[in-house]
This record gives sequence, structure tokens and C-alpha cells, in this order.
Amino acid sequence: MPTTQHVARALAYLLAGRNCDTFRARSRVVGAHAWGNWVGNGERSAHAAVLVIDPIGTVSATVAALALGVPIIHVRNRRDLADLSTISIAIVASYEKPVWSDVAALAVSVPTIVIGSPGRSEDVRAAIAAAAFGYLTTALAPDALKRAIKGALRGQPAYARDALGRWIRDQLALIAPEMRRAIELTPRQRAVIRLVASGASDKEIGRTLGIATATAQKHVTNLLRRLGAPNRAAAVAQIAVVDFWSGRVEAADAVGLAHS
Repeated sequence: MPTTQHVARALAYLLAGRNCDTFRARSRVVGAHAWGNWVGNGERSAHAAVLVIDPIGTVSATVAALALGVPIIHVRNRRDLADLSTISIAIVASYEKPVWSDVAALAVSVPTIVIGSPGRSEDVRAAIAAAAFGYLTTALAPDALKRAIKGALRGQPAYARDALGRWIRDQLALIAPEMRRAIELTPRQRAVIRLVASGASDKEIGRTLGIATATAQKHVTNLLRRLGAPNRAAAVAQIAVVDFWSGRVEAADAVGLAHS
């Protein structure tokens, strides 16, 4: 069965499809940058560092005390460090309400974790919406905090499982009708959606399936209507979620389907 993180990743692409018209316009989607480019790639170079953006220094000191085995770079402001090429992950300290637009902007360039001091439950949803790679709090035991950050260095999103689970349940409740429609697709419709996911044009779909371009275009139009999808990206992402949830495909296949 798909793991919690796998389902969350597929849902991320579904949300991407709802809000964009191309497969690659996904910089503000939960975890899309991080999951798309990090999961499965393993830990980065031992020379890479953890950036901690902390205007006060409390969170930075906490992270430094964890002995992560990689350099810790502490800056008070994001503008204090222009080069992110050696940064494995960025940690943003949050003492009050974070500026989520800043978190989202940083998450486009590097997997970003928010550490709250103290943490607030409502910030978890905001972190997911801002494409943060994780949300932790200083209330965690040092060993737990260290495991979470070390896991992030290996490509594992740093969210508490129960928090991520609540988000998944909420999203699944919203898309349940779409999932039912996607499950009922015919083999031909599934063939069409996979070609759409590969970036094939209507002409290319027609050539591959041995049908006229006009017929291929009609198939795509009918498919979008059946799924209730506003665009091709949304349709592809719906199938990715359903296939993940039903165990029809492996993680790598569904990710490829969702953002080819």
C-alpha cells in the first residue's frame, strides 16, 4: 500500500492540477519541489550544509546542539546568504506567525523546514500550503528533532505523521467524487491519460493509438468532462492519486505520471 508520504505527494500534484495549466507550474504546491527532486535521490554531498534563518538565535542554537554531522550556517535574514548551492535544507525559525510567502519563495529554491518556538497546530496547514518540506517544533525531544532533520537530509518530509494524516483525510474528503470518477475509466481512457501525462499532443495521441487527430481530441475532451477536470494537468493528477491509493502503480511511476 502507498505510504502516508506517497499519498501526500500524489495529492500535491492533484492540487497542482487544479491551480495551473501546465505540468511544470507547481512551485507553490505542497512539497512539489522537494518531493519531485529529492525523494529517492538519497542524502546529498557530505559537504552540503543546513541553513538556519533565525533572527533571535534560539532555534539555531537548538539545531547546532543536535550534532547533525553537517555544517550549520546561521543567518538572521535570508538576504544575508545569496548562494544556496551548498545548502541541503533550509530551516526557518518561527517565533510568532511566519511570513508564509517568504517560506514559499525559499521552498522553490531549497527544501525548507519551519521550526516553531512554540509551535502552533494551525501552522502545519499553512506550512503544507507554502510548500514547506516540514514543520517541527522545539517542543520535540532532541532525539526526535534530530531524527526528523536527518530524515529530511535523506529526502523524507519532516512532518509529524498525525498532522500529515489529518491533511490527507481532509483532502481526500474534498476529492472523493473525483476519485470515484477516475476509478471508473475504461482501458482506452487510461491509455489516453497516460499519453497526456507524457506531454503528447492530440496528433501524437492519435498516431500512437491509430486514430484520427480529431478523434483523439474528442477523447481528451470527453475524458476531462468525465473527470470534472478543468485542464489536462488536473486530470493527470487525479489518476496519480487514484493509482497511488489503489496500489496500481509504484511510487516512481505515479510521480512520473503526475509531473511528466
